Amino acid sequence: MHERKRGAPRLHLALCLASAVGCAPKALTAKTEPAELERTCLFWHMPPSCKTLGEYYEEGKYVEHDMTKAAFFYERGCRLGDIQICVRLGVDLDRGEKMQKDSERAVDFFRYACSGADGNPNTYAGCTNLGVHLLNGDGIGKDEVRAASLFDRGCKGGWRDGCYWMGVARENGQGVPKDVAASSPLYERACAAGMAEACTARAVQQRASGQSEAAARNFEQGCTAGDGSGCHQLGMLLMESGKPAGMVKAFEQGCDRGVKASCYKLATLLETGDRVSKDQQRAADLYERACAAGDGTSCSRGGALLARTEDMFKLSRAESLLKDACNKNEAAACYELGTLYAKRGRGSADVIPAYQQSCEAGVPAGCVSLVQAMSESPAVPGDPRALSALEKGCDLKIAQVCGGLGRIFFEGLGFPKDKGRAATFFERGCNAGSAASCTNLGLLRERGEGVAQDESAAAALYRRSCEAGDGAGCHNLGLLYLTGKAFPKQPQTAAPFFKKACDTNVGLGCYQLALMYRQGLGVPKDARRAADMYRSACDQGVKKACEDLSSR
Repeated sequence: MHERKRGAPRLHLALCLASAVGCAPKALTAKTEPAELERTCLFWHMPPSCKTLGEYYEEGKYVEHDMTKAAFFYERGCRLGDIQICVRLGVDLDRGEKMQKDSERAVDFFRYACSGADGNPNTYAGCTNLGVHLLNGDGIGKDEVRAASLFDRGCKGGWRDGCYWMGVARENGQGVPKDVAASSPLYERACAAGMAEACTARAVQQRASGQSEAAARNFEQGCTAGDGSGCHQLGMLLMESGKPAGMVKAFEQGCDRGVKASCYKLATLLETGDRVSKDQQRAADLYERACAAGDGTSCSRGGALLARTEDMFKLSRAESLLKDACNKNEAAACYELGTLYAKRGRGSADVIPAYQQSCEAGVPAGCVSLVQAMSESPAVPGDPRALSALEKGCDLKIAQVCGGLGRIFFEGLGFPKDKGRAATFFERGCNAGSAASCTNLGLLRERGEGVAQDESAAAALYRRSCEAGDGAGCHNLGLLYLTGKAFPKQPQTAAPFFKKACDTNVGLGCYQLALMYRQGLGVPKDARRAADMYRSACDQGVKKACEDLSSR
């Protein structure tokens, strides 16, 4: 058995440390540099080597791109004392773009950087970023007082972000007494140092205090420095002051910088031609950009705009946008989607659920369209969920919905006939302002179907609907006077109601007038006027009038 010589490795290390021979960095080439950097990072503990190798792995220079290895060498450099790397790694972990987002690890690296000596800008950057996490309770327990202290340290050390965040703390009273006046110079200091967000924050204050010109300058400075919010706010300010040329440019810049509200606002102006020339194609493009950025309202507006065309490609795009918006619970988009389905001839299996979803969310037009779609699909079994949605619509006192529910139960459209429920919904529709519902409720009262028979109550309902412009109510009231059901027979009183019905395109009203003129019942006998009334009734689809006319 051979005895292991424990001292050999230690002796080799000692020799390495004592002499540069075989241990010092060699002349580097593209082929040897990564290996040499790894050796000097891991064994010589040289932070610059760790940083450079991390960059190589991040950029794929001399080695294959590998963010896991990049993060490893960055962390190594940080732990060896290069706090600039600590800040860089913390920011990358915060953003989650280059590597997986990890707020707790980011906090760890910012804390390490903040432990550095005063006078080092990276120390102040670490403290400021750590303060932001403490302010928001992100990856660490919330501590506004400590956060404000760190912002103050960063600002006093000349770190512009520290001044900005100290301004935020002062303005909102987070960790320090609220003092808006004290926040203003902090924003101005950070703005002067080139921090775009600080320029915007100061401009917001100036705008609120009526300093429009100063606000515009700072919004523009923030916008130029890259803050999309500053561009958007500048656009809004210019819009209010009537300067459309600058307004459009500002909204365009905001949109280009990823501010969804800028894309949306400019799109609405272009769609309607408000303050700018109408350009619906450009509006649709901007809605799509905002939609792609996650704004459901833009998906809805853009889809609705495209749905107005007859272009098949645009209609397909509209459907895609509206589906996306509807799935994001944009109720108006669900309504527009149902309308688009109906326009494209899609069946009730597509149309009804879209309208149903919009109705459930309280869109009146969605409820009205839903009840209409259900009424037009009598052979389709009713969906209890759709019925529930319509009942909510009726609860909102949407007269057409209440009346439509009454018709569904009166005619048995998708659900069993139920004259009692029909009467209930007709009554609610009538009270909500639907003249047709009053007529239908009157019919049930007259016949005693679903409710107690009461011809006087029926007459009152017919009169109410007739006065509201429903020709069917006028016709039915005329019949009561003609037949003497609710009153003594009064043909002369019935005639004006039949005429009113006829004038509102109720063919049966014309037909009754034709009979009365032919017989001289309640009106002077007049064959020519009778013929005219027969003709009108026939034109409006009264088959018996056509037969009587042809037999003359």
